[in-house]
Amino acid sequence: MRPAQYWQRIDHSDPRALEMADRHYSRQSPGTPEFIGSGHKIALMHFLEDGTPAALWASHRPAPGMAVRADGRDAWACTMFRVEHRTVDASVLIAEAVAITKALWTPLPVDGFYTTINSRKVAPIKRRGKDMWGYC
Repeated sequence: MRPAQYWQRIDHSDPRALEMADRHYSRQSPGTPEFIGSGHKIALMHFLEDGTPAALWASHRPAPGMAVRADGRDAWACTMFRVEHRTVDASVLIAEAVAITKALWTPLPVDGFYTTINSRKVAPIKRRGKDMWGYC
């Protein structure tokens, strides 16, 4: 794997990550000492040149032999992606975060890598006259 250009791997209990995670709509228990569920996790943070946290990413997969998806799918999840300071296109950050995750965890699960977006909490953008969520 080539070195990461934007992301740095951090501990999932890093106070900077916890603070940013607390501002994300998906955070179920703000103030708790971790922001990624049980299982295997990768926490990544992107920083401004002065060290200010700019973006946060979290990858999650169940521990071997554990099924966490109610639908039975074998998949990894992006459980959090938050950008607070735009330094590069979100699509570039996402592509690099997925590449880092794939390099650390192999092989890719049968049902791939997914994320979800709450359309009541995220504003849509217009593409060809239609509302779209998660487009980058």
